Amino acid sequence: MGNIVLLKRVVALVMTSLALSLQTLAAEVGNADTLLKAISAQKLDATINVLNQVKQTRHRGDVLPLLLALWDNDKKKYPDLPWSFVNLDVVRINIADILVQAYRNGQVDVDRASIHSFTKKVAAQSADAQARGAALLVLGMVDDPRDVQLLRSAALEERELVSPSAIVSLGMMCNADAAKTLGSLITTLKSKQFAERARDARQLHLEMVKSKGGWCTQRPFV
Repeated sequence: MGNIVLLKRVVALVMTSLALSLQTLAAEVGNADTLLKAISAQKLDATINVLNQVKQTRHRGDVLPLLLALWDNDKKKYPDLPWSFVNLDVVRINIADILVQAYRNGQVDVDRASIHSFTKKVAAQSADAQARGAALLVLGMVDDPRDVQLLRSAALEERELVSPSAIVSLGMMCNADAAKTLGSLITTLKSKQFAERARDARQLHLEMVKSKGGWCTQRPFV
């Protein structure tokens, strides 16, 4: 029971934008100036922190236009930014995370093919475990049945950051292939801990699919 409660909390953080009013949003949290300062200083922890703050809000100010420009590598608009830093896997995948959520919430239009392609590449190949774990979670929001095999392979690695993210991602998906894969992982995974996570993720998947007003009814990404 404890594991599934934790999974629900993780999924809630990943998939939903919390309905915080702009009055409760601190002036220096999640706005474009704060993000630009962190990026310009090439402070990775600060940059990821600001991006995480953005994920937890429905802030529609100057953040999304900035994120679109960063994703598009708009060097004409921001010629002085350290673009090699912006294009680190861990930075870029966190930008992609927000844009996928924003698209599914109907806030922006994005180049879905490029975001999906980049996410799959990072999820499969990145040497940065943090970036790879984040990318695996984004695949859950993309919810493409063609990514299920990639997620299954990552889950079977049975390593921290990677396998838990893959399992949660399968639980976030709304397609039948994900449910079937979680069912097989319950008996295939060698670690009892990971097998229990797969069991809880399958239950979570079933609950979400049954929900008439939940994640699975939102605007699809693919």
